[in-house]
Amino acid sequence: MTINSQTRTAGPFNGTGGITSCPFSFKVFQASDLLVAQTDPSGAQTILVLSVGYSVVLNTDQNTNPGGTVTTLAALPSGYSIGLTSNIPVTQPLSLTNAGGFYPRAIEDELDRLTILMQQQGFVVTAQTLRVPEIAGVPPLAAAAARANRVLAFDANGNPILIVGVDADSAAALALDLANSANAAKGAGQIGFGYGLVYAAGSIGKWLQNLATSVGAGFIGFIQWGAGANLRTVQDKLRDSINARDFGVVADKVTDDTAALQRAVDFAATYTHGCWVDLPPGSCLISAPITITKSYVKLRGTNRYGQNNAPQIMGSGIYTETSGLDSIIKVNIPGAAIYGVVLENLTVSAKAGLAQPPVGIHCKDASEVIITNCVAAGGLTDGIKLNGVDIINISDYSTSVSGDVGIRLTIDTTSVFLSNDIVWMKGLNIYSRATAAIVIDSFSNDIQVQGYAEFVPVGVLLQTKTGTNSLVDGLDLDGFHVFNGPTSPYIGVSRFLKAIAPAGAANYLRTTNIRARSCRSYQTGSTLHIELLHNGNSNATTAYLNTQIDGGQWYSASGALVYCDDTKATGDLRGNIMCVAGYQTGAAVPLRSGSGTEGWGTEEAGTWTPTDASGAALVFTNVEATFVRKGTMCFATLAVTYPATANASSAAIGGLPFLPKASASSMYGGSIDYTDAGTLFSALINTGVATFGLWSAAGGAVLNSAMSGKRVRATLIYESQ
Repeated sequence: MTINSQTRTAGPFNGTGGITSCPFSFKVFQASDLLVAQTDPSGAQTILVLSVGYSVVLNTDQNTNPGGTVTTLAALPSGYSIGLTSNIPVTQPLSLTNAGGFYPRAIEDELDRLTILMQQQGFVVTAQTLRVPEIAGVPPLAAAAARANRVLAFDANGNPILIVGVDADSAAALALDLANSANAAKGAGQIGFGYGLVYAAGSIGKWLQNLATSVGAGFIGFIQWGAGANLRTVQDKLRDSINARDFGVVADKVTDDTAALQRAVDFAATYTHGCWVDLPPGSCLISAPITITKSYVKLRGTNRYGQNNAPQIMGSGIYTETSGLDSIIKVNIPGAAIYGVVLENLTVSAKAGLAQPPVGIHCKDASEVIITNCVAAGGLTDGIKLNGVDIINISDYSTSVSGDVGIRLTIDTTSVFLSNDIVWMKGLNIYSRATAAIVIDSFSNDIQVQGYAEFVPVGVLLQTKTGTNSLVDGLDLDGFHVFNGPTSPYIGVSRFLKAIAPAGAANYLRTTNIRARSCRSYQTGSTLHIELLHNGNSNATTAYLNTQIDGGQWYSASGALVYCDDTKATGDLRGNIMCVAGYQTGAAVPLRSGSGTEGWGTEEAGTWTPTDASGAALVFTNVEATFVRKGTMCFATLAVTYPATANASSAAIGGLPFLPKASASSMYGGSIDYTDAGTLFSALINTGVATFGLWSAAGGAVLNSAMSGKRVRATLIYESQ
């Protein structure tokens, strides 16, 4: 055939993320005659291997229809490309022998091979080498010895010349060294800099000096990850919050950090809407209160606990060894209100045994304050003191070691706010207080409490300060637990809630709308759970009104759920209340005691478990038992089947849901709705104990043997304690 085209390449064929087909139209003799090159986005080329990187389908007749198609065996990503040319070996495979065949096709193929080889060579010369347009060309380069340590250049006529090259002291050698990125002694290692020198403005030396000054971070850019983020300087970014170390805080519990920490807090107050002050791990020793006197300041530690949950080891703490301080942290603007302060992840504490221990956190005339994930550790009188506040949120707050009060709500004579209003306390964990977990001794409204207190004489104490009045309106104890187990130091005297009015007539304590809902009180020994004491107070305003107990579990050896010593008290008990003499088991304990609770309404319903009270240890089967109590009247039903027995003891059934009211004699309060015992009898409810007997119509006790294998269904109606 004839070779009519000088084209010896095809492509580039750009990748699209799929298998790529690359057609070509120049003659080759076999598939291995092709050169297939893949180019990546950086321009680097890779020669692909036949049957590994690509396959080839050749047109059947390369003379009349030269070429074929190359197909990649793997997807070709976008940005990659394929280029084709021929790579026919420079050989002559045709052999002509004497008296042998002399075929035109064979001779023409070899002539085609020669033409193809010339085209391949021309492609290298014209496309893959440096060329000049002059037909005469350029003079040859000097010999190797003359070229050594020289740099190729061109003279005014465009002819190649050799100039001084990379001698050790040459400028060219220096340029090469400065561009070296593989040797630390070269490149940037050859640029001199002296911090104490005076560099001209705009020079690299001046710029490097500025990096180490207070404006250095302003030269470095920062952009947040994500679409739409704006470019900022690192300095601007770092100023989103303040770290107390920036102002000299050491936090080693030895260096006095009072002034440094106060400077950090005061600087945060200069922000229009405040900002975060971050404390480092450790404990800041102070000798004066850290005062927050500007709204919206936010003080944050790294963690309220440290290693092994021990305060002040690796967490952030503020600690004092100075007696007589008002508090560790005080949130107050003297004579005005303060808003929006946040205290988070902090531990406050004092040295044990100080003559005048401080309060941990004191908020005075403060509104919209958040205290979260904080700990009041040892050496404090009150963990948190709220002194005229409103809209306060305390969450995940704990105390550790001993102290006086976990949280105190009070008002002093200099308070701008005249009451404590809308205080939410949740997630409390108050441990080992000498007076109470929570004390309210001044006007307070809308207080909500949820959490846990352990080893405290009183969970919530309501009282007055000397010479003052106190009104508590709206105290909601929702899921509040008070636990005094067998190792508590307050066995027999502890209370879940206690209110005590001041003696005499000069001042009053008045509570309204106290609610205990789904609470749990575990008080070891004979004690009361809720005690409302007028304490001989004769002020007409003193009263405990609308106290509501809604469900819950109340455990103590004896006593009562609620006691009041004066008739100026109203309330009710409702829901499924468990009040028993042991932990989740035992005999029922009276719900009410004292003259002030006799008129309280009760509304509750549930189930109870009838038991054998005859002393024969009989076990009933097919037991059904329910109750409804409204006020003091109890309506109980039961159905039991007696076991087979010949026991001659008087039949008696115990486990009544509430103790019957004490009276001079037992009372008939039960009817037998059904029995297959073959005799008529009724229920005789015993006085003061949770049992009743089966009494025949003839006036005698029914024996266990008469009930052997028999079923009885009864309805009991009686007045409970």
